[in-house]
Amino acid sequence: MAECVSIFHSGTIAEIDIVTNPNYRGQGLGKIVGQAFINKCLEKNVMPAWDCDKNNKASKALANKLGFSNEEDYALYVLK
Repeated sequence: MAECVSIFHSGTIAEIDIVTNPNYRGQGLGKIVGQAFINKCLEKNVMPAWDCDKNNKASKALANKLGFSNEEDYALYVLK
């Protein structure tokens, strides 16, 4: 229904990536798996980090529910 993984882990920082099946969104599952991931990071002295597109309102809302704040704008360059 929902999963939380890290596609970037430096050993001291783990970026959080959460996906919830569209049929189960809005039920708090993202918050449950996100909080479990954060707790595991903190147990292992790893700093959880959140990153999303500034237009992704659902991701920003979930980040806030999980205690993340301090939004930053930055440029992203893509090789074509």
